[in-house]
Amino acid sequence: MNNTFKPTDDQLNLEVSPALDAISQELKDLQQSINCPDDYIAGMLEHLLNDWRD
Repeated sequence: MNNTFKPTDDQLNLEVSPALDAISQELKDLQQSINCPDDYIAGMLEHLLNDWRD
């Protein structure tokens, strides 16, 4: 994560944490739906991470 940005406590509690929880739940649901291993989900996350780094 970028060290120059620091969200406020309200942003962390009201926006960042809920967004992370929602993303995690979506991936768990997808994993169960398509019956894929953890490393497939990890690969998806790596792909997204690479998109954000570009």
